[in-house]
Parts: sequence; structure tokens; C-alpha cells
Amino acid sequence: MEPLLQQMEELYHRDRLFAAYALYQQHEQELKEKETIPFIQNLKKEVARANQLRNEFNNYNTNDWQLVQDKDEIRTFYQHFSNTPHHAIKLEATIASNMINILAIFYEIDLYPKWVYAMRDANILQSFSSDYRFLCYYSWNLPFPFYNRDCICHGIGIDCIKEDNSILVLVQTPLDNEFPPEIIPPLDTKKCVRMECHYAGFYIQWINEHTTLVKIICNIDPKLSHIPIFLQNLATKHASYYVMSMLSKLAKQIEKDEEYQQRIKEKQHIYGDIITRINNR
Repeated sequence: MEPLLQQMEELYHRDRLFAAYALYQQHEQELKEKETIPFIQNLKKEVARANQLRNEFNNYNTNDWQLVQDKDEIRTFYQHFSNTPHHAIKLEATIASNMINILAIFYEIDLYPKWVYAMRDANILQSFSSDYRFLCYYSWNLPFPFYNRDCICHGIGIDCIKEDNSILVLVQTPLDNEFPPEIIPPLDTKKCVRMECHYAGFYIQWINEHTTLVKIICNIDPKLSHIPIFLQNLATKHASYYVMSMLSKLAKQIEKDEEYQQRIKEKQHIYGDIITRINNR
């Protein structure tokens, strides 16, 4: 039993959640008495969230996701969830760039202001016992008469190279008291409003050396109480296209970007390992 638990926990801390969960399912009866172990509880919760996100990425039922725009090989969809008045947005694009370039854009969090509109800062507040888990802080400068905005997000990356040559990322604002209060930046209520990310995620899949499939889902409350919800939803539906458009343009230029290339070179234990395992599948 102990070698099995060690193998599962090692896979969990290496961000290979689906592989760890497959072992759990194979030995579920034997592990019933071990279900109170924290990593097993977390594994089950996180795999449930990941499966929900994957289902939404692959859901093209027009009763759920309505197509807003199909332009420049970028498709934008929206859906209304019952637990929030703000529409969820789904974007997908096949980008003519190597997967590693796109992974670097998502992974190098402090470089987000290079491509995310109006973003002032992007920082890691806390990293965890893996390469793909972070608590992050983002802030934006907004024009008058709006207050600036910030947001705190907990990101969990899942290595799915074995399953389908992809990386899946779960993102949401942490629950109250989920993390020690001293690591959460205080909010200056006279200058800034804190947004809430209810539900978000990324899917980045290797198609070939020069092509990557990217999907993004997000459901965010920007806390714009003075603007009618229908106007916020209208703006979100039509402005979201530009996020993927900017991502696509940067991905095609990144091989000439010295800062990103230096990061990729320094972190071969992440980027190099992914390419090696894709080539060995």
C-alpha cells in the first residue's frame, strides 16, 4: 500500500493529476481507508474541476455555448451560467506557433504586462511544491472615471502530455481563508476595486512543431456596479477576441523576443522536458 501511495503522491506533486487519479481508480477499494489523506482529497477535488473544464472546452452544443464571432481563425462563444449575471466566454484558436512559445506566454507571469491590455503588474504571491501551482496577483490601470482594478487568482496547471500532448490550467479567485491573510495584498479601496474570477482555464495542445491549439474559458466579475450588466456582457463578448488576437501575434514573434527566449533557456527542466516527452510518445 505504501509504495502505491508514494507513486500517487509523486505523480500529484509532479502535476500529473490524471495519471495519479487513474491509479486511485484502479485501487479505489484498497484506498477507502486512506481517503482522509490531504493529497487524495485535493486530487479528487481538482480532477473533478479539471473534468468539468475539459467538458466545457469540448462542448459545442448551441443550447449552451452561443457563437459570437468566427474571425481570423479565432472563435468566440458565450454562455450564461445561473450562478452569476456575467457571461462566461470561451475562445479557441489554432495558432501557427510552437507550443513552447505559447506555454512561455502563459507561464512567465511577470511578463503579462507585455501583452495584456492596461495591465500594470503581474506577480507570484506564493509558489507551491510543484512547477505549475501559483497564487498570483494582477493589477490594471483604468482610465478616468473608473477606479483601477486588481485580482488574485490561484492557478493549478495539469500536465496532460501523456494523455493528449496538452497542458490544462485551472484558475479561480481563492475562497476566503483558503490562504494565510498575510500573503494577500491589502486593497486600497480609495483607488482600486478587486475583481473576482469565478471560473477560468486554459488548454494548450501540441498539434505539430509549428501549430498549437489554444482554448480559454473565463467568467469574471469586474465589479463595475455603475454599468448595466447587459452592457458589460456585450462588451465582454466582443472585446474578448482581442485577447486571443494579441496572444496569437505575440506567439508568432516570441522567437525574436530575447526576454522570453532567455526564460525558456533557463527553465529547460520545464520547457525542455515537455518537448522531450512529446517527441518520445
